[in-house]
Amino acid sequence: MAVSGETFSMRATTLSRSFTALAGSDLAAQSAEQRSLAAVPLVAVPALGLLAWCAA
Repeated sequence: MAVSGETFSMRATTLSRSFTALAGSDLAAQSAEQRSLAAVPLVAVPALGLLAWCAA
């Protein structure tokens, strides 16, 4: 079963587009995770400071 060059090229392009979409989704998910990990101390420090101020 021979595969013509055009058909093979279309399959490679489809795979490439699928991979690009997957890679973009993965980078977006990693970025969201990093942002959430960075936001935790930014929220926790003032919250703890407020608790200490209220307890004093």
